[in-house]
Amino acid sequence: MRALAEYARDLGWQVSGSDAAVNGRVRGRLEQCGVTVHEGHSSEHISPGLDALLYSPAVPGSNVERRAARERNLAEASYPQFLGAVSRERQAIAVAGTHGKSTTTALIAEALSDAGKVSAVFCGAEILSRERHGWAGPGNWAVIEACEYRRHFLDLSPEIGVILGIEPDHFDCFSDLDDAIGAYSQFLARIRPTGLALINVDQDSSQGLARGGGRIETLSAIGAAADWSAVVTRHSAAGVEMNISFHGELEARISLPILGSHHSANALAAFAALRAAGLSSSAIADSFARFSGLGRRLERHSDWRGVIRLDDYAHHPTAVRAVLEAIRNDVAVSSETRIVCLFQPHQVSRTRPLLDDFAAAVSVADEAWILPVYAAREDGAGVANELSREMSRRVPRPCRSAFIPSLDHALTTLETALRPGDIVVTLGAGDIDCLHYDLPRRFP
Repeated sequence: MRALAEYARDLGWQVSGSDAAVNGRVRGRLEQCGVTVHEGHSSEHISPGLDALLYSPAVPGSNVERRAARERNLAEASYPQFLGAVSRERQAIAVAGTHGKSTTTALIAEALSDAGKVSAVFCGAEILSRERHGWAGPGNWAVIEACEYRRHFLDLSPEIGVILGIEPDHFDCFSDLDDAIGAYSQFLARIRPTGLALINVDQDSSQGLARGGGRIETLSAIGAAADWSAVVTRHSAAGVEMNISFHGELEARISLPILGSHHSANALAAFAALRAAGLSSSAIADSFARFSGLGRRLERHSDWRGVIRLDDYAHHPTAVRAVLEAIRNDVAVSSETRIVCLFQPHQVSRTRPLLDDFAAAVSVADEAWILPVYAAREDGAGVANELSREMSRRVPRPCRSAFIPSLDHALTTLETALRPGDIVVTLGAGDIDCLHYDLPRRFP
């Protein structure tokens, strides 16, 4: 929703919004854009001058503000419906997949903006160079992060559709992996007849989709047979370098200044989409070289008492492992560097079926501190605590693991347990990132 608010302000709209709990940093960013932010929901927020109500699908029809809007016969639309309208009014690039959506969306958006060709951007993470999730521009391309949850991406009608990969996830809306694959197949069918599908085939789950109808180009970052390929030539704390080829012919040498060789797949998808949108290889390479990354995607915070501090949104075993391996391979200065991981699982419905996978993934760290599951849309604090306790028991040695019962407890544990030279990383899609802001304030 933040991307929508920022985009609307760029169009000159008067924008206000409300949430049950407002993050102070997000409030500050939105207020800088001229958005009025309310904490809590009230019918009084539906002011007389209001023309339309746009809402998150997480907000039910019984919400007091939605009821007040209906009583006044205001136009209403969900966020996915709004994005669908944007995608039908202009050319759109929609980026879908279990992992990498935000990074790929941001890479595309920045390059098209540099070229003056972007009209609208809707990204699920803060693009650090702009301190924004979304914006409007003078061009003709909309760039949209396409969410698969509850099949929201089926509201879209893109010119270019990207699938980065499909793994078991969102167990509260997909009955199994085949159900999810079916949803992605429907997403591909939403691409315009004149359009292009870009599909990463590094997973078995997406290979069948690449044999479907329509214009399709395949992608691989691990050496599989594909139209587009990326080969990492160097990776370090300074970023990733890679060669990108099309049908075996070198297109560009790319330098991406963000941590993690797993981003080669994201860069490859973005590059292919941008070439289809008409950008030259050199223009894309120049834009990628200036990319400053995203908030909560291996975001580095200032060192604290000689401790390197990193934060990432990873909330799936594959992403957790990729982040920790990137830190192990490219940040740790020696085999003696201690990596301490604080993991806040996200949703009971995801954590329970993937419990062993999560336990194995966090074991890449030297120490894994597991916090209670962030339930998000779910209830059941007792279950959330017990699942996390069980995860901590299942973490394989030599990684040392422990259950940490609260964020406040985690804060005091960080203060006493960390030592100079350590690397501490917080992982999760909940509110665990607040530790990085609270730690230096509480313990200077």
